[in-house]
Amino acid sequence: MNETTKMKIVAAAFLAAAVIAAAGWAASAIQIERAQQRLSAARAATAAAEREAAARELEAAQYTKLIEQLEQKIADIRSANTKLDEKLKDKKTTTRNARADVERARGHRPVGAVPAAESVCEELAALGHPC
Repeated sequence: MNETTKMKIVAAAFLAAAVIAAAGWAASAIQIERAQQRLSAARAATAAAEREAAARELEAAQYTKLIEQLEQKIADIRSANTKLDEKLKDKKTTTRNARADVERARGHRPVGAVPAAESVCEELAALGHPC
């Protein structure tokens, strides 16, 4: 083998090594670019998810506030209902007592006598009930 052939073989080996290195560099650059694109997409998706989460948290806070307001209204309504129930019981008791007084007053008059409205009012007044 002569010197020129050896030089050509060495040059071809260097050229092959350079081509392999360039191909490896290109493949590596492509992989890095794809990874960077995926990273950018992931960052964009993360930012969108964070914005969505913040919006949902705000919405949840509004619902929580609304729930508290509604619970307060329910408590107020229950309290008012309790007061109304007590008033109704008092009215029932008053009505029952008035009816009993009327029945007692009816029992005091003579049989067959139809009292005038004024005399019934006077009897009720004597028992503590206005006419």
